[in-house]
Amino acid sequence: MTAFITIIVTIALFIFSGFIPGPREWWRSVFRQPFIASIILLCIISVFLGNPQNIKIGSENTIDAVRLARIVLLCSLSCLALITISFYRNPSPMGWGIKFMALYALTAMGSCFYSPFPLLSLWKGMEILALTITGMMIAVMLKEREAIQDILNTLYLACWYFVLSSLVGALFQPAQAFPKMKLNDSMAFALAGIYPYVNPNTLSQLSSIVCVISLIWILNKNSNVRSIGHLPVFLLSFGCLLLSHSRTSIAAMLLVCLLILFYYQKIWAFLILLWFGILFGVSGLMANYFMPYILRGQTHKAFATMTGRMIFWPEVMELIKKAPFLGHGFYASQRVTWHVSSVDNMYLEVLLGVGFIGLSIFLLPVFSVYRNLWKIRPWKFRERADATERFLWIQLSSMFIIIVMRSFTGPSFQNLHINLVIFIILVISAYRLQSLQQVHEHS
Repeated sequence: MTAFITIIVTIALFIFSGFIPGPREWWRSVFRQPFIASIILLCIISVFLGNPQNIKIGSENTIDAVRLARIVLLCSLSCLALITISFYRNPSPMGWGIKFMALYALTAMGSCFYSPFPLLSLWKGMEILALTITGMMIAVMLKEREAIQDILNTLYLACWYFVLSSLVGALFQPAQAFPKMKLNDSMAFALAGIYPYVNPNTLSQLSSIVCVISLIWILNKNSNVRSIGHLPVFLLSFGCLLLSHSRTSIAAMLLVCLLILFYYQKIWAFLILLWFGILFGVSGLMANYFMPYILRGQTHKAFATMTGRMIFWPEVMELIKKAPFLGHGFYASQRVTWHVSSVDNMYLEVLLGVGFIGLSIFLLPVFSVYRNLWKIRPWKFRERADATERFLWIQLSSMFIIIVMRSFTGPSFQNLHINLVIFIILVISAYRLQSLQQVHEHS
């Protein structure tokens, strides 16, 4: 009964939030672009099908009902995408970044020939390929800057749902929302999503995205009355960020917020934050409250080793050295060797699975996002920069920084993950925005 109430309250609040600034604009984008929005939401649903905590390797029923549902969904999306790309009239160019992402997926699939679990490597590579092909379909349909904003708004709306559902879960089902941790300390807590299950680290990152986007929307409104309406979204997502307790995402959010303040030339706000930071440090509050929160009940030694990552990563490197060019099999290598889903570093994980060859291909789409965003940096064009392009640029750049920072201490967009959906949207959006800016410059 409690679960039913949690779901009903979440849905009610999610719909009701469409009446406040922020989510209201995001909802409108869904209705403006219903087909693309539906495709993006289906991609996100494919990530959260089932409970990842219950996945077991080598089980007798390798393809259970949840996996079968994901297979059907991803295959259907791929077929729809291929048909749409083939017959779409006047398609927009998709850029080389998304094409190299498809090549990376094929490389991951090819690792099944030497993987310790061939079927797992093959399917995990196919998951990436399916979402990449779907991203290609969205890319050919992007025509104007407004369409780019609409797909970003759809993404924000999804992130906002995870924030709301997690907070409601914490209120009605705290035992499930705060999984029991090994450490017995008042600061050893981490909020997780329940419906669907969202890992605390992932939830923290999604909350940070909603935080920074809300801040951008507030500052972009030129301080008029409507900008205050974004404040509840910012505060709720910031609360969810603190409760989910991921130090990497908190650091990423603070860094990006500072960059946003500089971008909008809000130096006064930066100085106020700096003053409070100094006051917080010298008053003793840092030692009494901040450091225990950051440590999460860990010893200083455990914190210094990044919760054991610095001890585990050399072991991963030793295995990488045995097959540096091709790797040991995409995704299956860490599953079979250590029975873990991730080695908590995206780049090491790609190296382990598909070697330097696969990593080189994988980094090309990442570089494409950076290159396209750098080519249209607003300060390059000064007064000539269009307000809409500047607004899109800071949103894309902020999300890019957040997911890249996350990639150094956890899984990100190297396999099926909500970050993969976000990254694919970043790849196609950054390229399309750069293409439109070039047209604008030469017109």
